[in-house]
Amino acid sequence: MPIRIYIEANTIYAGLHLKKGMVLYRATLNLLEQQLPPNFMRVHRSFILNCDYIKSLKYLNNSTYQITMINEDVVISSRRYKDGITKHLA
Repeated sequence: MPIRIYIEANTIYAGLHLKKGMVLYRATLNLLEQQLPPNFMRVHRSFILNCDYIKSLKYLNNSTYQITMINEDVVISSRRYKDGITKHLA
């Protein structure tokens, strides 16, 4: 099974970003989030990240984080998920 680096909402699909490429899967992020192992973390209503593949994390001083994944993609978290991110990374 390919390694999922992160999952992104994409209209009625979820974009599964892999080490090489992306696959579209017809499902909601809420449904996928319930089925994922604990190393996945919701950081935005449109993004779920695999914590094993986070390269760097930078706090942006407005309750958001800039998260760089190992494939150099950058995701900005939303303020709504700040507490969950802090708990997950502690």
